[in-house]
Amino acid sequence: MDIVDAQIHMGPGTIDANLEAMNAIGIRSVLIDEYWYRSESAGGLRNQPGFELPNGAWRSIYPTAELASTLHPDRFSYFVRLDRNDPQIEMVMRVLASSPHARAFRFLAVATPVEAAAFCEGGFDRAFEIAQDAGLPVCLFIPGYVEYLPRYLKKFPRLQFVVDHWGLVMGQDMRHRPEAEARRAASPDYLDEVLKLADYPNVAIKISHAHMFFAAGDYPYEPIRRVLRRAITSFGADRLIWSSDKTVVRPAIGWSDLVHYIRDDPELSLDEKQQILGRNARRIFNWPAQAS
Repeated sequence: MDIVDAQIHMGPGTIDANLEAMNAIGIRSVLIDEYWYRSESAGGLRNQPGFELPNGAWRSIYPTAELASTLHPDRFSYFVRLDRNDPQIEMVMRVLASSPHARAFRFLAVATPVEAAAFCEGGFDRAFEIAQDAGLPVCLFIPGYVEYLPRYLKKFPRLQFVVDHWGLVMGQDMRHRPEAEARRAASPDYLDEVLKLADYPNVAIKISHAHMFFAAGDYPYEPIRRVLRRAITSFGADRLIWSSDKTVVRPAIGWSDLVHYIRDDPELSLDEKQQILGRNARRIFNWPAQAS
């Protein structure tokens, strides 16, 4: 089976170790979101590696992802975190779109209260307009804010959106939101809001951290099966993208278990498994498998 992990984080010196693990588990390819650690600056918490621009925006860099993709183009590719406030955002996005190894843009669109308000009010229009013209998908980390996505889905119908991590809250600080709103966004029932996005054909869902969101217990995480079937019923198996996000998964779970709970799920058909575990990522991120 052609298995593609649609998100892990990597840093210097980890290429060979990840290749060894991928070969052992049966993962063919991986999409890298380069992330080493968080640092504090005047602009707040920053995801390294990168550097702060004079206007306070943050520009990510991706040396490990580029090296891994150059050395092993059939095994590694990547997407890059962007800051919509980068004064050269169009240049940055078009350079990425011209790279043979870049597969998507990624925005942590609600990382701060200011950015969350901008996302709700249409402040990402310019970035999404560039993305649509450049022809790369946009991965969005918008936990608890998915109801504000349809305005963009309608305005940019040729842009492929991917909602990260089921669109659910992963322990984010929600104190800036009204209490009732924060409580609703942090509940597993918020999945009902996420499933409404299925009405829009240009959005897919990246399914990761399900064991945490849905109180799945121990492997093989049987409670996830009911949730996964709901998502398939709404979106179809062709709009669900598996990723392990294994480098930040909490509590820590083996990479193999994060593959096998889907690959060995007796309630999924072979075609559904093939779509979710790899075929959808290949199509949506335009990354054809190379012949062995």
